[in-house]
Order: sequence, then structure tokens, then C-alpha cells
Amino acid sequence: MTMEEYLRALRKELNDFSPEDQEALIAEVSTHIEDAEADPRMGKDLEQRRKKLMNELGSAKNMSRGFKDTYRPDRFIDYLLIVIPYLFYPYLNSLYLSLMTRYSWADVRLDILIHLPLIAVGLWRRSGPVTLFWISILVSQLSYITTQLYWYYGIQTIFWALLLLGLLLLAGYLVRKNRNDLLTVVFGFLPLSMCIIATVLALVQPTGSIAYGFLDRSLLVSYLFIENAGLYLSLAILALFFLSTNREFRWLALALSGLMIGLGRDYLIEFQTRDTMMPIASWVYYLWIALPLLIVFLGWWLERSKRQQLKLATA
Repeated sequence: MTMEEYLRALRKELNDFSPEDQEALIAEVSTHIEDAEADPRMGKDLEQRRKKLMNELGSAKNMSRGFKDTYRPDRFIDYLLIVIPYLFYPYLNSLYLSLMTRYSWADVRLDILIHLPLIAVGLWRRSGPVTLFWISILVSQLSYITTQLYWYYGIQTIFWALLLLGLLLLAGYLVRKNRNDLLTVVFGFLPLSMCIIATVLALVQPTGSIAYGFLDRSLLVSYLFIENAGLYLSLAILALFFLSTNREFRWLALALSGLMIGLGRDYLIEFQTRDTMMPIASWVYYLWIALPLLIVFLGWWLERSKRQQLKLATA
């Protein structure tokens, strides 16, 4: 195997890295190869040096595994930092219901106190996905408080609004910091963008009668299935995103996550006007299902296009 063939094989093994990270790692290995080929201690002639170098480098698969262990450590821990709190949600909901009989504000304050440490842990671990995941959960809750319940919480709304603004700024910083990894960007941007869109829809309030057809009934059946098995589906999708070493599978996980957001309609229902019983116009539901899938597709397409451009540039 020539050095060019070795680098091509290594590039294929690094498919779960972003295009920019792939180029950086390939450049690092290429520099090492060039230095070794020019080192007289590696052998008398170029052929002997290359043979010794190949033995030192090992297979492209083993080298890529070493890069993954070095640059993508403890992804399983990131997964646990999302799964374990998720599993406690049913018990927390029961606690909230019991406390709300005496303190109507208990669920809000406790929820914020629970989620803020999770965001802090994500920052401490320097994990963009974990931090963005819990930011998106807390942003959706704070958005509802500040836009729908401002009279109920009174002057506290100022504090919630400032916290919401701070979290949005932090999310923007993390997205910018990870802008070369579109998987992380879309993972964080997807729920946040749907939360923002839901707020806009709540302000516009597009209402109208709904005439259920075949598509509407099919979506309703899918929604009921997701509602009943939502927790377990979410955990399985998150496992595919965090634990898979194949980048295409991770994009598939994001698409499935977007589909769950669209069919589950959690953000849309949360921001739906509760003062009236007017139903939301049917086209909004179709738009709500299509938008997250479109966001994921655009992210995947941009990364794929960038990868092709880098390959052509280095060919």
C-alpha cells in the first residue's frame, strides 16, 4: 500500500468526524509521514523508510480508532448525562403535582433548579451536545413563562426573561464555537429553532377549522404512538446519536428526533393559545412536521457538499 492509498483509507475510517476535523487529522498524519521519509534514522533509502513507517503507523482502522479515543472521549458519559435525568422525569412530574396543590409556583422553580446544574455539568465537560440539549429544554420552559404567564408570575418574569436571554446567548456562543461540526450545530439548533417558531405562531395565532382527511388521521395515529412510547423512542434515538461511530447514522438520529418533535407537537401545543378553544389551522401542523426534517436535511446537505469540496481540493 502506498502512502496515498493509506491516507485515502484513513479518510474513509474518519467518516464520523466533521470534514474540517478530517482534514486537520489527515494533515497531521501527512506531516508525520513527510518528516519520517526525510529522517535518515528510519532507513538508508526511501523504500526502507516507508516500510518501517508503515509498521509504526499500523492499519488505517487502528489509527482512526486511536484518534476517536483521543478526540471523542467518553461519549457514553454524555449519553448518561441525558438519559439518567430523563428517567427521573415521571417521578419529578409526580412531585410537581403534589407540591402544586400547596404551592402553584413549585414546578417552575424546581424545574429550573434541576436543569441549571445539568447545563453547568455540560459546560464543565466541554460537551456542546449535552449543554445545548439542556439549554433547549430550559429555554422552552422559560419562553412559556415569559410569553404566556407573565401576569401570573408578576415581577419574577423580569428574572426569568434575563435568564432566558442569558441562555440564548450561551446557546449562540456554543453554536458558533462548534460551527465546523454541523451535527452539533443542528442538534442544538433544532429544538431551539422550533421553540422560537412556536413563539411566533403563538403571537400570530393562525386559527381555522380542521377537516380531517387521510393524512390528518395518519398523523394523529403516529402522534398517539409517539405520545405513548415517546420516552423510550427518545432514549433510543439519543443512543444512536451519541454512541454511533458512523456519521450518517448520527444524521439519521437527528432526522428521527426532528420527526418526533414534529409529530409530538410538544412545543406547538405548549405555545398554543389557551384563552380560546379555536383550533390551529391544519396547514400549521403540516408545516410543523416538515420544518425539523428540512433543518436536518439542510445541515446534512451542507456538510456533504463541504466534504465533497474538500476532497476535490485535496485530490
